[in-house]
Amino acid sequence: LEVAAHKRKARPHTGGREAIAPHLPRQDILHDLPVHEKWCTHEHEGVCWARQRIGEEVSERYHYEPPKVWVERHVHPKYACGHCHEGVKVAAAVKSILPKSNASASLLAHLVTSKFDDGQPLYRVCRQLERQEVLLSPGTVGTWVNTLGGESVVPLINLMNDALFEHPLIQMDETYLQVLRSEKSPNSDHYMVVRCAGPPGRRIILFDYIPSRTAQALKDLLIGADGPYRGKLLTDGLELYDIVAAQLKLEHFGCLQHARTYFHKALKVAELPSGRALAGVAMREYIGPVFKIEQDIKELRKQRERDGSVLTIEEVLKLRQEKSAPVLTAFKQWVDDLLPGIPPQSALGKALAYTTNQWPKLVRHLEHAEVPIHNNDTENQIRPFAQGRRVWLFCHNPFGARA
Repeated sequence: LEVAAHKRKARPHTGGREAIAPHLPRQDILHDLPVHEKWCTHEHEGVCWARQRIGEEVSERYHYEPPKVWVERHVHPKYACGHCHEGVKVAAAVKSILPKSNASASLLAHLVTSKFDDGQPLYRVCRQLERQEVLLSPGTVGTWVNTLGGESVVPLINLMNDALFEHPLIQMDETYLQVLRSEKSPNSDHYMVVRCAGPPGRRIILFDYIPSRTAQALKDLLIGADGPYRGKLLTDGLELYDIVAAQLKLEHFGCLQHARTYFHKALKVAELPSGRALAGVAMREYIGPVFKIEQDIKELRKQRERDGSVLTIEEVLKLRQEKSAPVLTAFKQWVDDLLPGIPPQSALGKALAYTTNQWPKLVRHLEHAEVPIHNNDTENQIRPFAQGRRVWLFCHNPFGARA
């Protein structure tokens, strides 16, 4: 089998460093000449003339100031009448998100962001605060974070869950988690399930802890206060999602990126004489072009927005039918012809089997313009969590995992 050489596109050479973002505030620091250097040293008609300012040279550098910690003093003046005994009047106390704690909402937001978005363990955050002479123990901070996630913000999460169910498409994925003290062994896997919905910039993203990855546990996440979810579901190839989709009668969509990953793995191993070459054909001739078409649609949508118009659902469907559908049809024929002669346990065999088993879900997006061809958005939400997990390693108990 002869495979054409891959041609790389050269990146445009911009030259020089990237410009500093224009939205950042500027503070001018003037470096002026001494007074005596502002006078010309050459006499003109017997007179020394002052040099005229004709312009300026400007260079910009990033300046960083460490975060500032200060204490909020909530002062409640007391009032009483000097002629009667009706008691003391004082303004109502300000409600705290964590009653009986000295943590403000801003500090709690910093702690949560540092751990779950930046992947820092709480003891390290406490050490950073210690540089500013703020002494907080990791145990105290851990209790704050657990109480915040497990109790205080539950009403907000419930509202977000209700809003999630209003969208026509929910994307789901899961990742493992270790919980030391539970009904299971400390070495067993627990799971964090991610559900995403909504347009870019207004995404609803919810993480839910489940002790075991079962169809019932996943199904429960798709049943809200008003009953089961009735929209579309986009997931990877985990069979449990097939069971859930069938029980709830959901229209189920697959992830073409997972098929791409299988072929990419086959591209790296040399199990079969022509395995790598065939994997390259799948990537270059079929899967790659489909992703390129979706990228072109994305760029066209952005261009329309810049022009003050929109790319309609009908236009997206037409582009997918005219461009993607023929490529995917040829891809399926190629897979069917190749599958019988490839060992099923080889990397290429697994890629072909995954594609065949998932095929109805992989091409369903051709009839639904609002559904992406992959589940990358959800997986991208898992990545910061997974990076943080490498540092803080585990949760102490199920309450901490839910938080």
